[in-house]
Amino acid sequence: MRLNLLHRLATASVFALMAAGAAQAAPQILQQPALSRDLIAFTYGGDIWTVARTGGRATRLTTGVGAESGPMFSPDGQTLAFTGDYDGNVDVFTVPVSGGVPKRITWHPAPDVATGWSPDGTKVVFRSDRAAGNRYTQLFQAPVAGGQASVLPLPMAHAGQISPDGGSIAYNPLAPGSGFEQNRYVSWGNYRGGRVSTIWLTSLPGLDSQQIPPGRGVGLLAGLPGRQGLLPVEPERPGLDLRL
Repeated sequence: MRLNLLHRLATASVFALMAAGAAQAAPQILQQPALSRDLIAFTYGGDIWTVARTGGRATRLTTGVGAESGPMFSPDGQTLAFTGDYDGNVDVFTVPVSGGVPKRITWHPAPDVATGWSPDGTKVVFRSDRAAGNRYTQLFQAPVAGGQASVLPLPMAHAGQISPDGGSIAYNPLAPGSGFEQNRYVSWGNYRGGRVSTIWLTSLPGLDSQQIPPGRGVGLLAGLPGRQGLLPVEPERPGLDLRL
């Protein structure tokens, strides 16, 4: 009887230790990372969090009842732009990295999704179909201080990054096959049809455009069979086909 009791206690202790180890090793679903010089911003549980690049305890910046996603650091690293799904509408918001009340930047009933910043940090770049007469979206800029949003001179765009000198923009005309749209719930992994996404480099305001690849050291996030990762587009490999 005593041996059976000791055996049961030992077994229970082993399972308790295994459960504790499993709990400590459980991965967290941390998504959509963005980097500044000192911080990493990410989404977790529908909120925006930050943590030092050296590691440590993460700080939650948003606690709203809606879902927040897509944090983007301003050029000076002091402000985050993000997409907030509040009160049944999707809009662009900003919040200081030190914490505070989020500030609403867009007010249109169409979904507005933050995609970046202007080089001087005075405007947030976002995509929307607010002015589209078709299924495609365009890129707009909205002043952080408040005011009317203006459309970028591109016929259609899903996401883009303006160069530091403001002289060009690298952008995707269409959404990636495995992307997520606030108003279109589709996933086209390994899609290779007519709506496959590409990267274009366009001058501003001249609109001289070239498709990437071939490129000039442009990095892209590509979903290849069995894996997804950041891949360089090398000028010496002009035949490389990395359509998203």
